Amino acid sequence: MIVPDQDILRDFGKSNEAPVQIPPDSEQRNFNVYDILGELDRDDKGNIILLQDNDGNNIDKNRKLTNARGYLTDNDGNIIENNTNQVMFEANQVDDRGEIPAPYCIEKFNFNPHDLIGDLEYDFDQKTNMAIPRLFRTQQGFFMDKKNRRVNKYGWLVQANSGHIVDKFGRKKFDRKQLEDGDLQKLLNYSGKRFDIKDIIGVFDKDASGNIIPLRSQDGQHLVDNLGRRVNQKGYLVDAEGNIIDKDGKRIFEEKHLKNGEFPKIFLFTKFNINNITGDFEMSPLTDPILGTDSKGNLIDRQGRKVNARGYLIDSEGNVIDKRGNRVFDKVILNPDGEIPKIFRMGMLKSDSGSSLSRYIEELERLNPSEYQEEENDGVDELEDQNGQTSDE
Repeated sequence: MIVPDQDILRDFGKSNEAPVQIPPDSEQRNFNVYDILGELDRDDKGNIILLQDNDGNNIDKNRKLTNARGYLTDNDGNIIENNTNQVMFEANQVDDRGEIPAPYCIEKFNFNPHDLIGDLEYDFDQKTNMAIPRLFRTQQGFFMDKKNRRVNKYGWLVQANSGHIVDKFGRKKFDRKQLEDGDLQKLLNYSGKRFDIKDIIGVFDKDASGNIIPLRSQDGQHLVDNLGRRVNQKGYLVDAEGNIIDKDGKRIFEEKHLKNGEFPKIFLFTKFNINNITGDFEMSPLTDPILGTDSKGNLIDRQGRKVNARGYLIDSEGNVIDKRGNRVFDKVILNPDGEIPKIFRMGMLKSDSGSSLSRYIEELERLNPSEYQEEENDGVDELEDQNGQTSDE
C-alpha cells in the first residue's frame, strides 16, 4: 500500500509559508520578476509598455514609481516587492539600465508548476502517458477547480477577467501575452531541447493550503506520485539518480543542474548576453581564446581578470561571473573545458525582434533544437505604443 509520507506532509503543510522570499535567494530558485514589476500592460510581442507622469517619471498604472525596466522602486532607487514595498534589490545592485543582478536577470520566471495548477482530478491516458485534468465548467462557461477557483482549459489558475496565470496565493506569475492560447510556452533545457512542463510533473492530491501530498513508495525508499511514479520533493518526475525526466523516461535535466529541487526555467523570451561574462582577449585562427597567465599560473584576460580556458570570467572557485562580479553559472554545470551550457552559447531567440514568436518557433523546430543563432538586442526598445515606450524587461 502506498501511503502519504508524514515528514513531507508536515513540511508541505506549513501554514506560515511566505508567498515571496524577501530578499530573494538564488539557491532557492523561487524569484519571479512579477514580484517586483509594476502594474503595466504588455504589447503583442510581450514587451512591457512603460508609462510616465507629466514630470517624466516612470510610473505604473497605479502611479507607483518604476524604473526603465518597469520594476517598482522607492525614492532611493531600491527595487521593491510589489505588495509589501520591502526592498528586494538595493540600488547599488542595479545596473545603469535598471536591470537586476545575475542570476536573477536571467532566471526571471521561476515557479513551481504545482503552485500554478488548480486542485483537480485526473484521468490517465495509457497511450500517451498523459494525465488529463477533469475540469468543472459553470453555466457561464468558466472552468473551475475543486476549490471553486478559476482555471483555464489547461488547468492553470488564472486571474478572472484577465487570463493572467497566478499562483495559489493569487499572485500573478505570467502575463496572458506570454502564453500560447492560454498555455505556458514550452521551456528549453541546457541542451536546447524544448519540452512541455506538464510532461515532467507528477499527479498529486493537495492539502487545504494547495500543497501537493507526495506518497512514499512501497519499499519506503523514495517519493512517488498518485500513479506510483518516482518524484523529487518538488513534484517533478525523476529517475533513480534524481535526474528530471519526462513522462516517457527521457532525461531533461541532470540532478546537478537542480537547486532546491528546481530546474532553471528557460523560455524563448529569456534574455541573455554572452558578452557580459566574456573576458577581453583575441581569438586564435582556430577560434580558441588567446589568454595570459598571472604569477600563480591562473589564466587571465588582457585586463588581468581571472578567466577559464574558454575565456569566461570566473571567481576563485571557478564559477562563471559577469563583469559586475555576480555569479551567473555554477562551476558544476560547466563542461570539463569550462564551456557554458549550449543553449546560452547559441543565444536566445527573442520575441521583441522584427519576427513574430510563431516564426521563431517554426524555425527552431525546423532546425536542431539547439542550433539556432543569437539575436542580440540589449537596449530598451524605442518603440512607441499608446501611453509610453516599451521595455523588454
